[in-house]
Amino acid sequence: MVGGSQDYVRGGAAPAHLFEWGGYNQAGTTFEWATAAWWGDDPIHQIFIDNGVDAFFHGHDHQYAYEMLTKSSIRRSPQPVLHKASVSTKPASRCAIEALSGPGHLRVTVTPSLATVDYVATTTGAVTYSYTIEGQTGAGTLGDVDGNGAANSTDALIILSCDVGLDTSSYCPINCGDANGDGAVNSSDALVILTYDTGASVPFSVGESGCPASVTPCAGCAP
Repeated sequence: MVGGSQDYVRGGAAPAHLFEWGGYNQAGTTFEWATAAWWGDDPIHQIFIDNGVDAFFHGHDHQYAYEMLTKSSIRRSPQPVLHKASVSTKPASRCAIEALSGPGHLRVTVTPSLATVDYVATTTGAVTYSYTIEGQTGAGTLGDVDGNGAANSTDALIILSCDVGLDTSSYCPINCGDANGDGAVNSSDALVILTYDTGASVPFSVGESGCPASVTPCAGCAP
């Protein structure tokens, strides 16, 4: 545990500009990272921004809270079991979007294009609050549609399946599948990826970071 607004590391997004998270001193008036840090070039939040992190989940505050700080979201996780209800009001923070009382847990469902975060109440099992996080435009590896960091024959098979209308909606919109950059995902892209997978040279940036911002979805995205 690092950062926070006090020695006990409390506070969520509001004090994220302090200490290891943001580099400012306890008063929040002076950026002291360059003289005080010993384990990295940048504070944690800046590392998140530089590397396209969408969300950070942390415990320890014993409350469910959904907060937003710049483009990186911070989620405080609830306790699964409590002897009494936790704080029920929103934190006194400009970052707060929602805060809930009572015990519960988070259920996070992730696809290549979208993450869904549900707050599930322990007492009833009901989803009390839910929100989604969209994948970053242009993020990912060209040709890698299953999100494992490599462009290979498995990705080509997914694209071929989508092109003939088989249900591949869990991978959609498959922006990273547009290997030849023509705005569509189809068998031509699968051929490019298969060629790349054999070690042969291809005239496209397959295997490199950066995917098209938008594509025409193939048929399997809406079976």
